[in-house]
Formats: sequence, structure tokens, C-alpha cells
Amino acid sequence: MAVAGLNGFEAGKACVAGSTMTKHLLAPVALFLALALSGCSSNGEGTLQVQVTDLPGDIADFSALPVTVSSIELTMKDGGKESYAPSDGTFDLTTLVNGNTTTLFKDDVKAGNYTRLALKVRDATGTLKSGGQVAVTTPGGTLFLEQAFTVKEGEETNFLFDVVVHKEGNGQYIFQPNASGSRVTN
Repeated sequence: MAVAGLNGFEAGKACVAGSTMTKHLLAPVALFLALALSGCSSNGEGTLQVQVTDLPGDIADFSALPVTVSSIELTMKDGGKESYAPSDGTFDLTTLVNGNTTTLFKDDVKAGNYTRLALKVRDATGTLKSGGQVAVTTPGGTLFLEQAFTVKEGEETNFLFDVVVHKEGNGQYIFQPNASGSRVTN
């Protein structure tokens, strides 16, 4: 006399590999593992966050200095270049002194070794505390730092770009990168 068990199997009989019950159990488990592991893949990318700050100095001459960055350019160690649009490309540099920062960009980029980060400045016209407006120029329209850094796959890298406003002897204001105040952290 046979006793009915699960899924039509007789009680007391072993379930062997290749049987219908084993196949029905393995298919959902394999599907679950495939979906779970695919969520861990980063497709060769890591997250890069680019922040800006300002070293105190001639920025004290301004009551406001809105700066618009049109793109962020990354140069890889192998010479390849990638350009990215900033998340929020306009900021008031006068608010970014004494350790204050703003985030220009935070997104996935190709994982790898980089040698340079450049900010393409589209516009920077400030209001002087003494009155009037003045353009702050960037040689070639680009602020850049030649600094080696690595974006690791699946990890976040933070690049703090320190900008300095400098008053020239002729009274004109220019931007300069401050390499000693800039840093990369993982």
C-alpha cells in the first residue's frame, strides 16, 4: 500500500538528483541567486564626487561671485578623456570659504587611474564690496589640477577642488587652482 506524499511522491522514498522535485526546487533558487548577484555588479564603474571650496584671500573683495562650470573633464592615465555635465554647475564662490564646499558632480564614471581633473568655466562675474561688477578670468577657460587619483570599481572617490581668486597687479582678478588645498579621498 503506497502512502501519498508531496507532489505525488510516495512517502518513505528518497528524492534523487535529477528527479522532478529537485528540478522544481533548483530553478527558483538559481534564478534568485542570479538576480541577487547581478545587483552587485558595477559594470566597471565607480562613483566620483567633485566638490569645490575656496582658499580665503582676494575672494574677500567680493560680496558675491557666481561661477558657472559647463563641464568636468577627466583624463585617464592611458590618455583617454571623458567629459561630464555638472549636477549643479553654478555656485557662489564667496560662500565656499572656511571649509564650506559645494558638490558639482556625483555620478558613476569609468573605474581606473586618472591623472587630471579639469573644470570648464563658462562664466564668473562678481560683485565687488566696493561697488561694481568685475569678470574673474580663467586662463584658457579651464581650471585644472594634474593630480593622480584612482576611481575603484563599486566604490566612491571624493575629489575636493580648491579654487583661489587672485588679484593681479593690473587690478584684474583670475582663478587659480590650489593644489595644496585640493585632495582626493576614497
